[in-house]
Amino acid sequence: MLTSTVFPWIQYAIAFLTSIVILIMVLRMVLIAADPNPFSLLGRFASRFRKATESPVKPFASIFMRLRINTKFAPIGVIITAVLAAWFVGSVTISLFSTIDGVVSSVIAVEMLKVLGYLLSGFIGVLYLMIVLRVILSWISPGRSLPMRILMKYTD
Repeated sequence: MLTSTVFPWIQYAIAFLTSIVILIMVLRMVLIAADPNPFSLLGRFASRFRKATESPVKPFASIFMRLRINTKFAPIGVIITAVLAAWFVGSVTISLFSTIDGVVSSVIAVEMLKVLGYLLSGFIGVLYLMIVLRVILSWISPGRSLPMRILMKYTD
């Protein structure tokens, strides 16, 4: 029930937000590459836009500096992270909704063994996604960040 009624709307919202992030980062890259006159209207807009979008780009810029990669490509890191986060949120959502649908239908049919099976399946699905996310985050930031500590706590 949830997978057929609610999940498509959540999927649309995730796709919309990811598209907005991608468009903002592409616009930032275009404005940086254009290098407009700072005294023109476009230049003032580019400066304000760059300052407004600096916070998500700054961590990737520092990583790119350490790897000796040009920092003007740091928005690509934000885009990749947004796509991975959207995939993770969508996968966790469909896994949870499938588990809830299975448990509800099994409870209605009074089949308690199926309830246990759906619960175990949902738990294993979420654990699998957490392990995959832990591997991906270990490639990106090998340090002891808060998301890594949470993932290590639950996947060890």
